Amino acid sequence: MGNSAQVPLSQVWEMLATCAKGYERKATEHYWRVMWQGRTYPTLPLGAHGRRKDEEVMLGKVRQLVRQLRVDEKCAAGKIPALAT
Repeated sequence: MGNSAQVPLSQVWEMLATCAKGYERKATEHYWRVMWQGRTYPTLPLGAHGRRKDEEVMLGKVRQLVRQLRVDEKCAAGKIPALAT
């Protein structure tokens, strides 16, 4: 699965709740700001314009979030199998 694949945002939140316990998120005008252990990923998209229900984000953005926040990659891939490829 390429980086252009879409991942439901609800799946990202579930992964973070398990693999990055205590993370915080804040919606800004265009992005989610995700903070964990003193690190911040400021540009996780809110979802497509006008679509704020069952949002999806590109897999590449989720990969960046995992790397930047230093979330355990095996744990993240266990919750979002597309990250394992």
